[in-house]
Amino acid sequence: MKEEEVVKILRHYRHDCFNDIQVVMGYAQMGKLDKVQNKLTEIAERMAKEQKLQNTPLPKTVVAILQVKFNYNQFQLQTSVIIQDNASIQQDDQKLAKQIEQIFTFFSEHAMNLVLYHGTIKIQQLNRQELKLTIDLSNGFDQPDELIEKLKQIDEKIEISNPDPEKFQVGWVAK
Repeated sequence: MKEEEVVKILRHYRHDCFNDIQVVMGYAQMGKLDKVQNKLTEIAERMAKEQKLQNTPLPKTVVAILQVKFNYNQFQLQTSVIIQDNASIQQDDQKLAKQIEQIFTFFSEHAMNLVLYHGTIKIQQLNRQELKLTIDLSNGFDQPDELIEKLKQIDEKIEISNPDPEKFQVGWVAK
């Protein structure tokens, strides 16, 4: 990763933190301490999720996810990391990062104008099972059949679920 990309990620992160501080300060100035408490709880929960992501022993994948969160404004993403202590991660970090980048490039190409997609990127490994990645998104895409074909070319193990126009899920076992 180039220095400029690191600075860009840090700039976005600082901007988000400053926005949170402004909201808390606004609630405090209005004397709405219950709102202050709720916002601080929300921030603490989000930071705990970010810490779990950053502690994942897949640094290139973590950076790819952070880049997606800051480079694709149309996608508002949460992360969920469930890795048991005795799980040993043996995946190709470079390959996983590239797959995530490709998936979001295709999502971006097929995203509908003026639609905000909310979703979750989930990394999960339980006991001695294989590492699984899942991306859940709200809303559908333009030309979903073409998007699905592109996604399948990334990895033959990718499973795509598009049960209705308001949900889209991509999942795969990392190798």
